[in-house]
Amino acid sequence: MKHKYFIGSISLGVFIWIITFVVLPINISKSISANALWFLLASFSSIIFGYFLVDNKQIITTSKTNQKHIFFVFVLVAFIGFISRYLDLFYFRECSFSNNFLVNRINLTNYRNNAPIILSILGILRSVYFAPIIIVIILKSKNRIHLIFSILLVLLTIFESILLGTRKHYFILFLVITISFFVSRKWNSLFSFGFVLKMTLGLLFLFSMSYYVVKDRLQTIHSTSEWKEELTSSRYNDFVPLKEDFKLDHFDSKDDSLNSRIYFSLAHIGQYIVHGIFELDYIIRNEKLPRAKGKYTFYPILKLTNRLGLTKSDLTNTSDYHPRDYVYITFFGGLYVDFGWFSLIFSFLYGLIFRRIYEKSKSSIFFKLILIHVILINISLPIFSLIRGGGLYPFFTFLFVFLLLYFLNHITQNEKSFNP
Repeated sequence: MKHKYFIGSISLGVFIWIITFVVLPINISKSISANALWFLLASFSSIIFGYFLVDNKQIITTSKTNQKHIFFVFVLVAFIGFISRYLDLFYFRECSFSNNFLVNRINLTNYRNNAPIILSILGILRSVYFAPIIIVIILKSKNRIHLIFSILLVLLTIFESILLGTRKHYFILFLVITISFFVSRKWNSLFSFGFVLKMTLGLLFLFSMSYYVVKDRLQTIHSTSEWKEELTSSRYNDFVPLKEDFKLDHFDSKDDSLNSRIYFSLAHIGQYIVHGIFELDYIIRNEKLPRAKGKYTFYPILKLTNRLGLTKSDLTNTSDYHPRDYVYITFFGGLYVDFGWFSLIFSFLYGLIFRRIYEKSKSSIFFKLILIHVILINISLPIFSLIRGGGLYPFFTFLFVFLLLYFLNHITQNEKSFNP
């Protein structure tokens, strides 16, 4: 199938949302409005139209030498990012593994402007930590040096997740690795016993880490004996609350059995998956909310230009545009907060960009890395936005690596063979 990655990823994301919504034991406080449904339909249609509008084919040859160079360039860039990030965290923001995650997060916010701006910018480079291990998977490399560097970058990411008490990187890492196998292998080979066993173990690890991170987080903030009950009253439960009989049966904080953990984890992740569309509906219903005009989705850019003195954007009152913080509002919801129905233009441009990346990826490992990342974005469209905030950082870093590779080839007087 010619467009299997584009059509398959969008279809998978919608399928995951629908299946989760059907099986999740929730009460719907308010049905999704017609306006929200029309907006979702128009947004998906805009992406699809943008993708199929131009048949942009360009055949490029890529040498093994370039592939090897690309691997080590990504390793170097990511290491520079981690060195800068950990220097910022431990020295300038006074984070420590001896602190609990809550203290570290408070320090992260209170001392966010302590570090030199160049250190903050360089820290962004760590966002492509997943690139080397994807290259190993795509090339089926058994080079020990490649494996060591790839695993080390993954560990550095996990250490930061532990330091700040976040689960995001575990999910992203698992998903990009899974997508990498589907992109680089024949699909019938992915249903072998060995591969299915590895994915199953990966999922079990993912659910276990998610459970313990949530447990530790809530026990730190709330009573150690009522942490599951506290979770059921969190903000994303407002529109998709769990049924009372289900909570009584499976959300007893004193019950730490395997069965209880499984039910709790599935319900918790299920709510994460489905609540975003209901939050989007809330925003669309509240027509009087002002548009953020880029301050919501693209605030890292404005934060940087503010620190450089180029702009004076007020980024403190985002609740004026989106009063329900700390919830997901889908890929389209973030753009709607910024631009309303004009966000359809951005959805259309995203479809165009996806097609461009797809065509380039057929013969370029560099663009295949980006393809895997945008496939992940496609899957998450009805769930959350991977282009908001720090989700923009991988794209900035990919652009930086592209320019760096071009520069390296230029100074070696080998421009004609340049092809990242």
